[in-house]
Amino acid sequence: MFLKKISQRMKDRKMSKIERRIERSQGDEERNRLLAELMNMKVEIGDIEGAFEAAVERLRLIRSDESFEDFSAIFKKFDRPMRTAATRSLIRLAGEFDEKLWERVMRFFFSEEPDLAIDLATACYRISRRV
Repeated sequence: MFLKKISQRMKDRKMSKIERRIERSQGDEERNRLLAELMNMKVEIGDIEGAFEAAVERLRLIRSDESFEDFSAIFKKFDRPMRTAATRSLIRLAGEFDEKLWERVMRFFFSEEPDLAIDLATACYRISRRV
């Protein structure tokens, strides 16, 4: 038990250090690498929500196949209420993804959660009408 607490504290410190480095990072490549490392650490400790946030940020930043696969793998680990919350967090990014990436995200959502995909598409349409 004591060793678990020490191990957890070390992981928490390392994650805090990575988060600070992400804030200070200059280039997209470095930021991508740090986000991937942070995402993996959060998955390892069981913080799926934090891992999802890192995956979405990485997807927004890089838009690569690898980042999309990480995003989809983490989303599949969510239960129904968490998927709904994750969909809401994606809606906030509606203006930041390009059309090709949104198409890919929507296809993924329609295959995983059709009703959430409809909610996501409707919300994105409303946002696009305002802009």
